[in-house]
Amino acid sequence: QEKVLKSPLPVLLFAMSPSCPSCSVAAPHVEAFARESRGKIRVGKLNIQFNPQLAARFNIMSVPYLLIFDKGQLLEDLPGALDKHQLLMKMSKYLY
Repeated sequence: QEKVLKSPLPVLLFAMSPSCPSCSVAAPHVEAFARESRGKIRVGKLNIQFNPQLAARFNIMSVPYLLIFDKGQLLEDLPGALDKHQLLMKMSKYLY
């Protein structure tokens, strides 16, 4: 909560599960995006198996799932996965 809701940067939170095949496919794209956007966007992972209360709080019914926060507010939630280019396009409007 501290790292997401109080972040001075926009946050992309990748909700995933280690047992999810689609999450395993999406993870390298999220990680590549995180490396390229370091210092501009904070990227984090939420393992829903270890954090079921957060998954319930954000109504995450399946993974992969993306949550976008800015200034402590949840602005977008996206079921499914995006590749690195799609992530860049989606997050570009949050770069200042």
